[in-house]
Amino acid sequence: MMDELITFLRQWGQICILSLLAAATQMYLSGTKITFLHYFMSVLMAILAAYIAESLCLWLNLNNDLQTGVIAIAAYAAPHLLTGVNSLAKAISKNPKEFISIIFKHKP
Repeated sequence: MMDELITFLRQWGQICILSLLAAATQMYLSGTKITFLHYFMSVLMAILAAYIAESLCLWLNLNNDLQTGVIAIAAYAAPHLLTGVNSLAKAISKNPKEFISIIFKHKP
């Protein structure tokens, strides 16, 4: 029981550190000015993406080496998702009626 807990905590620690480094690298390379809240949200997105990627890798029974690469790529790409969702929300908030009309315009 105790060995399982230690293994679980070690794996979560690795995921969190990998996610933190991926988000920090992505933010540093982007060249844009970043607030602490944006950085914090990006790290949270990277942790969530890494956790989902790890769960998917365990479900698919992937090799440990491949699993590390998949988790790293997911953690690195996660802040881009946050930026994309933020841009989409801003575009919709400018004219929500137009967005709704575009959605309901295409009827099958």
